[in-house]
Amino acid sequence: MTQAISEANLKVEEGDLLLRWGVIPANATIDPALLEPSPTGSWILDIDVSSNQQKRFDAVELAADYGRLMERAYAVFRWVVTDEGLNHFGAQP
Repeated sequence: MTQAISEANLKVEEGDLLLRWGVIPANATIDPALLEPSPTGSWILDIDVSSNQQKRFDAVELAADYGRLMERAYAVFRWVVTDEGLNHFGAQP
């Protein structure tokens, strides 16, 4: 296998969740504006949580909404990535 990318679109309480994950070969990327190609093959994980619900402009309410979207994305990230994975990629669990 040289490349395998999976994608899932899910409904969540906050709106929509788009997940992309897989293996990409050396010098490849899924999006040049988002991720520079690596000289070695790698595993990728892309998590997008969004809402298309129309809201009035209120900085406090919008900040709370963005906070909920971020919390959902992080919860999915921690569900997917093990402590060993965090260590491998240089993060602290």
